[in-house]
Amino acid sequence: MGKVPPGFARWKGPGRSPRRAERRDSEAGAFPTGHARRDEPQDVPPEDRGCSLQRTGRVVDAAGALSTLRRELSWGALVVLLAFAALPWGPDAGSPVAMRCSRAVIVGGALRCDADAPVDVAGLCGPGHPEASRAIYGGDVVDPVALCTRGATAGLTRMAPEDLAALAQPTDVNAADGDELDGLPGIGPALAARVIEARPFADVDDLVRVRGIGPVTVERLRPRVVARPSPPP
Repeated sequence: MGKVPPGFARWKGPGRSPRRAERRDSEAGAFPTGHARRDEPQDVPPEDRGCSLQRTGRVVDAAGALSTLRRELSWGALVVLLAFAALPWGPDAGSPVAMRCSRAVIVGGALRCDADAPVDVAGLCGPGHPEASRAIYGGDVVDPVALCTRGATAGLTRMAPEDLAALAQPTDVNAADGDELDGLPGIGPALAARVIEARPFADVDDLVRVRGIGPVTVERLRPRVVARPSPPP
């Protein structure tokens, strides 16, 4: 009997094919040449451990790196949470709801309150402006350049309904547009249209003339509305 080739040490003669013998050896716990058992001692030289152990080593290294990454991410998340906790979560100084004042006007993007807020066009454009006597009310938004060069139609608008509510600025039922009226409590688009049709109103109580607005609705509206005299044509 000749020399047995490597990998076929258990092939003892006819009747056992090399492949069948190798499969039986594998089932019995023997590993083909070039493969190592998972429980092989770690002090075996790498060249004797085979490719499986080399792959296992890479998995161990990857697991260690993943564990380190998780620890670093945990610390990073903690730092981010602490940074967010330190942020000022209240409204900033540039927000129209940053403070409360009796009379609030936004001029050039900045909120002005009470004595700092202009009362008329002359205060911004000078007494020689054609609309110098036109009043500027709480809740107005002023573009000074447009106001002084093209007039109140281009330079005067109103705050958004939510900003008017946050700053407690009144709505003039004799001058407000449909969107501003629609933002009032108990007033929807249909009632807003009826309010516009029923103008002018002598006072807030006069709103009961509008179909759909009764005494209860008037009381809800009272803190939020005024009825200024309509400007002359």
